[in-house]
Amino acid sequence: MDFLFKNSIFAANFHLPSVGGSNNSQMLTAITIATVAKMLVLALLLVLGIAGAFVPVLPGPPIAYVAMWWMQWMRMSQFSTTQLVVFGLLALAVTLLDNFLPVIATKSSGGSKSSVWGCFIGMALGIVVPTFGIVVGALVGAVVGQFIASQQLGNALKVGFKTFTGIMLGTGIKLVYGVWVAYLCIKQLILYLD
Repeated sequence: MDFLFKNSIFAANFHLPSVGGSNNSQMLTAITIATVAKMLVLALLLVLGIAGAFVPVLPGPPIAYVAMWWMQWMRMSQFSTTQLVVFGLLALAVTLLDNFLPVIATKSSGGSKSSVWGCFIGMALGIVVPTFGIVVGALVGAVVGQFIASQQLGNALKVGFKTFTGIMLGTGIKLVYGVWVAYLCIKQLILYLD
């Protein structure tokens, strides 16, 4: 990919003027357009990785993990193989946990198979509703499924609350992972620019 940046219109340099005056001989730094393009892609990946904690259709942890690989591929970082493997496994674990925590929470609160299926069906139907569709879908699905099975509204609401707690826990774990990866990438970017 470096050949694209070295042998194209992206190879031009531009200079940021110094803060102290307009003297063109004093330059704060020279940054290639290729470097700016690399940083913009990195910023987009990191923002999407963090946003994925709140937007259910965005797979936040995998996108954040791709940001680490992007930096490595563009030679903007020095992540070790161990770091890349560990963060890859963490992205997988966080993604799986996020998908199964609502179901685990539903089961742990005494939810029936109907409430678990309601949770799954609600999450699946909720995908078509922007932003909070999966959260509301899982909650409503678990409550309706449990109410059908037990015919007790109090029990159904308890199961729904536990399902909601599982969803919020999954969101928190995704947010922590996304911010952690963003911190590491920004730290590596600072070292790269020095």
